[in-house]
Amino acid sequence: MPTNQVSIDRITVSGELKAEYRELQRVMNALGSSWELSDGVFRLIREYPNGDTENIAYYAENAFQSGSWRLDFNPNKLADEEKLEMNRAIYLLTDVHFTRLDLAFDVFNNELGMKYRIYRPNVSQREYGVYMAQWTKAVETIYYGSNSSEQQIRQYNKLVEQTKKKMPLPDGVDHWMRLELQLRGRKPAEWVERAKDMLGDFRLPNYDNIKSVNDKMALHSLEIGLVNWSDFAKEKRARLRKLQKEQYDDTLAQELFDLLIAHQERLRGELTSYLAEFDIQE
Repeated sequence: MPTNQVSIDRITVSGELKAEYRELQRVMNALGSSWELSDGVFRLIREYPNGDTENIAYYAENAFQSGSWRLDFNPNKLADEEKLEMNRAIYLLTDVHFTRLDLAFDVFNNELGMKYRIYRPNVSQREYGVYMAQWTKAVETIYYGSNSSEQQIRQYNKLVEQTKKKMPLPDGVDHWMRLELQLRGRKPAEWVERAKDMLGDFRLPNYDNIKSVNDKMALHSLEIGLVNWSDFAKEKRARLRKLQKEQYDDTLAQELFDLLIAHQERLRGELTSYLAEFDIQE
């Protein structure tokens, strides 16, 4: 029976583009045909035998720093030829250093996993579903925060995703949720603090301890999209958010944070190994 797991999902490194490559055409020529260019972004795409594709790496200029480029990739699942492509991209940069770590929490056989949500004011949420057997719709992906956010969170129904792609599942898995956190900072202590803050908003609706029937109805209506926060007065919005923070269940969030604490040294060692393999500064 699988247990909950935490792993490095992606890392982001940045550096200054060398002077001789300060034109997009020169970058394209140096990278070669393996990289696809679209809207100023280079992507390394892996194609699977069943026709599905996966974005292995993302290479682009930083939006607010002219001449500064970033490479975003998953270091723990690269084929040898893909590692060569990472080195090809890194070679075009100077002062290459690590800037961001994405951690993935895999939650197995918790039927409530995909019912948890991030409850944080003023954070956008985009939800995508997929139709399964008998035309039942299942939530597949939820994005919290914009793509440019410093702390974007992604929540996946991995069971739905893998089933849709006709990929094999681990033995004994009936439910599989993945939560991915973008963590900036160079030190494990910084990751832990950021992860603690983000997981603090990961909660499951629980109305048992809410005394007011009107508040229960309002919260449920918010959950199912029947009403919006803007439909309530400022004072009621504050009270409802306080109830979400204090009364909603955070059991799974606590489990994931404890898992991170237990494995932070292992993750640190893995990151150091990955960076050393590509000669990247921490």
